[in-house]
Amino acid sequence: WHAFETAANHTVELVAPLLLFCPRRMRIFGGLVQVGFQVALILSGNLSFLNWLTIAPTMMCFDDYFLLPLYRPWPFKKARKEIEGRLYRRYEYETGVKEKSKLADYFEPPVMLSMVLLFLLVGLSRNVVMNLGSSKQVMNTSFDSFKLVNTYGAFGSISKSRKEVVIEGTMWDAYSDKNAVWEEYEFKCKPGNVRRRPCVVSPFHYRLDWLMWFAAFGEVNRYPWLVSLMHKLLADPSKVADLLDDLPFEGQAPKAVRAVMYQYKFANGTQSPGVWWEREIVKEYCGALTLDNPSLLRFLEINGLVRPRSSEEEDANVATKKKAKRKA
Repeated sequence: WHAFETAANHTVELVAPLLLFCPRRMRIFGGLVQVGFQVALILSGNLSFLNWLTIAPTMMCFDDYFLLPLYRPWPFKKARKEIEGRLYRRYEYETGVKEKSKLADYFEPPVMLSMVLLFLLVGLSRNVVMNLGSSKQVMNTSFDSFKLVNTYGAFGSISKSRKEVVIEGTMWDAYSDKNAVWEEYEFKCKPGNVRRRPCVVSPFHYRLDWLMWFAAFGEVNRYPWLVSLMHKLLADPSKVADLLDDLPFEGQAPKAVRAVMYQYKFANGTQSPGVWWEREIVKEYCGALTLDNPSLLRFLEINGLVRPRSSEEEDANVATKKKAKRKA
């Protein structure tokens, strides 16, 4: 089955696009192939709005005559009449009933503007085309200062396993104790709780869930926004509550937070009812952090995610810590 999927994918993405440059019937067939392929991805995957964006330019494959049946007498009576009028004028042109366009017609402002934009696009696309044929091809890169043309690609390669970063918190003061109880923060859609059914996000985009998935491809110090998220959970969880599905500890700030990386795969049906995922720990992604951790605050300051503290604030913080130690 996977071999068939791979062959079909290559055919649709490498061969079928050539149909878009063919005469009308083959062009429409090629457009239907592309739309059908994207609809299949929408139904079976969670690629957010990417598939819908791909469908949008494919609509150019379908002319008015092909789309005419969609316009019923009501409530699209006016639109249908306009389309029928354009089709009749096209008939007049092709059959010679009406005199064909003269050379002067090509110098009408709309035509001239279209030609200017065409030549501009061709000129700006030179580097894009050269990049496509390069052995060191780059993706998601613009080649002009106004970013009018670019190389777009969602994924340069596809991973064979699903790793996810799970943020956990604890209310234990002795959070380093191996018996400390840690509870997970559930996101809107990304895998977390193994008993939660995978959701369908298309065409809506849960940006934070998406970024959390990418965070699993690198180390935590490459993603300052993730450290900032953990800091906000320590300082005031209510500020990020809308980004998450649920807050443990009745919404209170935990004593410490950490991040653990798991490898997920779909359950094979031998587990107890209601289990959608299997997972195993890969590693500790980010060690336990507390609100007064100086390394945490310094990291956030360096990356511009918190305002650097003044010397007076630093002295007051030191004095507070000394006072707390004396009381203890």
